[in-house]
Parts: sequence; C-alpha cells; structure tokens
Amino acid sequence: MILECMTHSPYISKVIYGRQVQGFRKRAGMSVAAAGRKMGISESKVRKQEAGTNEALKLPDAFAASVIYKLTGEETEHLIELVEAADSHGWYHDYDVSPEFAHYIEMEGAASTLHIVGQGLVFGLFQTKDYVDGLKTNLIPGKGVPDSGLRVERQETVLNGANPPEIVYITDEAALRREVGGPEVMQAQVRRLLEMSESENIEILVVPFASGMYSSIPGPYRTMYFTDGVFPTTVYLESLHGSHYEDADKVVQHYEEAFQETRQPPIAAPIKEFIDASNLLA
Repeated sequence: MILECMTHSPYISKVIYGRQVQGFRKRAGMSVAAAGRKMGISESKVRKQEAGTNEALKLPDAFAASVIYKLTGEETEHLIELVEAADSHGWYHDYDVSPEFAHYIEMEGAASTLHIVGQGLVFGLFQTKDYVDGLKTNLIPGKGVPDSGLRVERQETVLNGANPPEIVYITDEAALRREVGGPEVMQAQVRRLLEMSESENIEILVVPFASGMYSSIPGPYRTMYFTDGVFPTTVYLESLHGSHYEDADKVVQHYEEAFQETRQPPIAAPIKEFIDASNLLA
C-alpha cells in the first residue's frame, strides 16, 4: 500500500518513507538484518530509515530498496518523490526553528484535529502580531524569542490551508487577563479570539479562576489526531527542559480523559459567555 503524502514537508516525508520501506520489507519476508546485508548498510541504519529518524535520505537508498524488495515502477517512483521531498526545505526554513519544533510544526500542519490546553499565555496559533511583539519585550534576546513572521506563516498554514483542522482550544482566565503589550493590545487580542471562535472548525473555551483546581491544570499540552495513517494520535508536551511526544495508548487516554473533563461545564465556558459574564471588554 502506498501512503499518500498530504504535505511534502521534510520530516513527514521521512516518516512516510520509513513506513513504506518497512511495509515493503515485511511483504518481501525479509528481516532487518537480511535487508541490511543485501543493501550493504548496517541494521541500525535500516531501523533508523524505517523509524524516520535518520538524518538524511539519499536516492541510492530508494533504488536499493526497489531492487531488494522487488518494487513496482509506481512504488519506486513514490519512494523517489519522498526522498526528494525529505531533502527540501520546509516553509519555516528561513526562521530560527529548532529541529524539535520543526517536527511539531509539520505534525500540527498535518493533523485533522487539535485539542489544545494552554495556560498563562494565548496559544501561538491565535496570537496577534502586537501580542507577539509584546512577548519579546520580556524575553532574553535569542532565548526562545517568538518571531512574528513565523507566527503569521504558521497561522496561515494551519488555519487557512486547504484542509484546516478541527480545533478545540482551552485557555484559562489568567491568559486573558495578563497584560502583554499593554491594555490596547490585550483588548485586540481578546477580540481576535472571539472572532476566531465563530469559525465552524474552532471552539475556544475558558477556565475561570472560580473553577479552582481541574484535571488539566498540570498542562499545557496538545493532542494531535490524524486521519491519513502517517502518525498515531500524539500528545505533545513542552517544558523548560525541552519537548517530547507521547503516543502510548495509556498515556494518550490519560490526556484525553483530562481534556474531556476540563472541557465540560462548569469547569470551562465558551469564550463569548466568559467575556460577557466577566465584562472583560467593558
């Protein structure tokens, strides 16, 4: 089976390439060790290719797989396309993006559904340019300072692409009351959130201070769902020590349950109801 690449982004192309060659190897009834011997590469390299974690793909890799696994012309051509896509630059290449965050950006763009729990600050997909500029004034230059150009392109790619995802975004009252850039910037930011919540594919909820402790308070986290078979449902976690992904069923289920409990009233409320009740824009 050929997995279609919904986006020709480098990281996702490598992942799809890995899934494909693993499937072709198993179809040929060949072990990892045997495949490595026939292609003249180590078992470690075969495993990395199949996992999509190797640093680079080369055309000889695709041609060797074609010969060893006796691929059809169509299958070989598909591998060649994936190698070329994996060697290209993502749209974010011109920005100072770490490899880890680049992987997240590509997965976010490929997701069919996003469940987002954010706390303290407005989530990047929904930030206005002035809000981003306000964040810069409180961060050390070069230490994770947000780039408004990157934010704009990321928003355009995810929110205004051909197949925008279904998004449920849960934020907290602190994020809406914490002044970033001054009162006028925050008023505009809140209005932006209200406007986005009117989109058919976007639901924005707020957890008021009055809700006290709730299931998702150890957050933030994001759960990404996919329909194309490229990735399993994945939870993305960020901390001061870096980021990591969780896709084990038990872990994903834990976050899904916490999300659903947080999403329900009386814990969270639609952003319009919260703003009307709190007179936040008065």
